[in-house]
Amino acid sequence: MASPRRSAWSGGRTRFSCERRFSPARLLAAARAGLSDHGEPKDLEPSTQPTAAYLSYDAANVYVAFVCTQPRGDIRARLQKREDLGSDDVVGVYLDTFHDRQRAYFFFSSPVGIQGDGVITETSGEDYSFDTQWSSDGRVTDDGYVVLITVPFKAMRFPVRAGSSQDWGLGLVRSIRANNESVFWPANTQRLAGLIAQFATADGIAGVSPGRNIQFVPHGTFTGARFLDDGSAAYARKNEWRAGVDIKLVPRDALTLDFTINPDFSQVESDEPQVTVNQRFEVFFQEKRPFFLENADFFAAPLTLFFSRRIRDPQVGARMTGKYGKWATGALVMDDRAPGHDVEPGRRGFEDRAVDVVGSARRDFANQSNVGLIATSRTFAGAGNQVAGASTHLRLDQNWFLDVHAVGSHDTDVSGDTRHGAASFVGLIRNGRAFYRHALLSETVGGVELGQREDLVQFSTSTLRWLSFDATALFGTRPNYTPAGQLTPFLGDFQDVAFGIQVKPVSRLSLSETLLWNRLDGRDGTPAEGARIFENRIVRSRANYQFTREWSLRAILDYNSLDPNVAVFHGERSRHFGADVLLTWLAHPGTAFYIGYTDGYDGQRLDPTRRELMPDGALRSTGRQLFVKSSWLLRF
Repeated sequence: MASPRRSAWSGGRTRFSCERRFSPARLLAAARAGLSDHGEPKDLEPSTQPTAAYLSYDAANVYVAFVCTQPRGDIRARLQKREDLGSDDVVGVYLDTFHDRQRAYFFFSSPVGIQGDGVITETSGEDYSFDTQWSSDGRVTDDGYVVLITVPFKAMRFPVRAGSSQDWGLGLVRSIRANNESVFWPANTQRLAGLIAQFATADGIAGVSPGRNIQFVPHGTFTGARFLDDGSAAYARKNEWRAGVDIKLVPRDALTLDFTINPDFSQVESDEPQVTVNQRFEVFFQEKRPFFLENADFFAAPLTLFFSRRIRDPQVGARMTGKYGKWATGALVMDDRAPGHDVEPGRRGFEDRAVDVVGSARRDFANQSNVGLIATSRTFAGAGNQVAGASTHLRLDQNWFLDVHAVGSHDTDVSGDTRHGAASFVGLIRNGRAFYRHALLSETVGGVELGQREDLVQFSTSTLRWLSFDATALFGTRPNYTPAGQLTPFLGDFQDVAFGIQVKPVSRLSLSETLLWNRLDGRDGTPAEGARIFENRIVRSRANYQFTREWSLRAILDYNSLDPNVAVFHGERSRHFGADVLLTWLAHPGTAFYIGYTDGYDGQRLDPTRRELMPDGALRSTGRQLFVKSSWLLRF
């Protein structure tokens, strides 16, 4: 593999200077294959449009300017929400501040300055949950557009070596949506494994520091709710005020301490729809509370051992993350009031709190390899669960990686009885341009071995500037994991369809439709032979209007239905309809104001003998909520 380019990165006190430009200033055009499954340019072929980039820094900020040539009519640049960049042209910079070739920050901007930021790792890919405060400005010109990105050093973490300079990994990218094309500097190819490994090296960076800064984010929420009580079949009302604060301390350049009191629940954003029926394991929804987001990859592993959304109602918490040379460490401790609220008065654990503790350590190596340890503990009312695991990510050559993870667990119930368990994962992964991998899966469920097969068909397009479309179809065999009665799990024939379309009739308005449909049918020789096992439909309609970069109005309509064959599938017929409206003012991450309203309807009927609500009835209102939320970022 050719060694990455190196170039001195000259500093200065001026905001931006063409003389202080990264050399070579012009992006070496290189189209990266694999952006999608259709019509992409060939690997390492020249770009169709010229791009020039200029970089500089002073004591406070990094500056990156892009000058992009493109016919004005082909430019896709709409006024839309922060990080909603999926169908617009984009330019951006990757900064591997520890130069470990495994993890980097990225800062993206559309031609009109709409931002997207996050963290990318070689093992987990892009993570947009990381948010920080920086600035971007863009202008469309007669022959293209220009963008200036300004990133404060205090927005990132990196080591500082007194009296010496440091090296960073550097990558630049431009996405040209009209041509379905991505351009990288340095040239990036799928013939080599890893994106970050192919970054250039920016050396000679001196006299900069993220500083010892302090951040306070006080936040408050008011909710007024009207909901249907299943036990009494009557409506009840509840008003609640909630306030809290998130605190971030950076005592050293690469060490971060986070504290929280009543963490922000971030209920302003609804979860993206996904199938939760007939799942053997827990379905994971994205974490949205800011306290858990920064450096979340410090607690990640090939097998998920820490899922922060299981901590449902914390009051106080603390976290430490830091990187020292090739070592990365993290620790978290937090309480959770939710388990105690779920216990009936007078029973053991009533109003007690669970305590969650997580610790991790990882040692990186120069060839993009690492070895890591992670341990978790959760205790409540005398019961507890402890899990520990060791993992490694080894680079075998320029294309092959080996992932290994071994885990052990220890459980103690309230009576003192204990159980032990173990799990392991081994993965051999190859990245390359000319490679196709077909996988067959076999599971043992309840002592029965169930071989499975999947066939996949995908299609997507965004050729038209106002329309994007994607569709996925899966066919094959899949177990019925939750059979009715005394039946054991058995294989069925499944069909899964996912369909999405987005229409942008004008610059500020976005309309989208999502459909998820899945069905499982009985196979010959099974208890459900010739019959349907279940059918699940999920539909989401979404509209967003962007008044300015800060103000937006969003509306969502959701429908979810399940039709099971109760003779062979353990589940009840259900229907749900929901409406969600949200008005947002977002100055920047941490400083925002929201007003939202939600309304839910479920298929239920009243049992007159028991005065209880039963499923399989007409749609009726089950809950309405109005909320107002605000937060404010103070950074010193």
